[in-house]
Amino acid sequence: MLNVYPSTPSYCPGSIERRDELLEAYKLLGEGRAFLLEPEESAKDSRGKEKPQVPMEQRIAIIDCGTFGEADFNATALQTAALGPVLAYVELPGGKSFDDANKWLQNIAIPFLNDKTQILGSSSVVLATPPSQLKNVTNAAVGSLEYVSIAVNTPPSIALPYVSLMGGMRGSYPAYKQDNGFLGNVHGFPNVLKTVTYGPALDYNPNYRGNMKV
Repeated sequence: MLNVYPSTPSYCPGSIERRDELLEAYKLLGEGRAFLLEPEESAKDSRGKEKPQVPMEQRIAIIDCGTFGEADFNATALQTAALGPVLAYVELPGGKSFDDANKWLQNIAIPFLNDKTQILGSSSVVLATPPSQLKNVTNAAVGSLEYVSIAVNTPPSIALPYVSLMGGMRGSYPAYKQDNGFLGNVHGFPNVLKTVTYGPALDYNPNYRGNMKV
């Protein structure tokens, strides 16, 4: 049993330096805007044994980008390909004040996600929907999202390999020219814009732990 996780070479060199740079930049914006996720004390695995401690270079940085459209908004983390242990989040206006989920998605959320001056990259996006969500609303959102791979209630780490194993491929929006529809495209389909993987609703989804009720 290991007491600590071994430090393995980074798949993306410089990722820890980029994480630390983002941490320092957001800490200057105010208290609580950035911090390293603390490891669990005396965490145990499924067999009841102590889990090894996560080394500093593998700890996740949590970044608060603020609320889009307000003075506290800072998109630096969203425009940086950290390719490392960084989780940045942003709050969008509206939401609860919108009775119509489709209008909020189409008028607020999706235009923000598709705006590459705000968010760098178009590789994948996860769309989490509750059982109460109408299918036509979900399908309209999928159609409007300009991303290579869209995972509905499915982690992208599962969606992307699954699509490839089933003979599918990752798409490519012409404006972004990412992947070009070649990855996993064993059937040679032309002009692929996106691939979509659907999972069960969140409260029935084994990919997400806990008894989530939405």
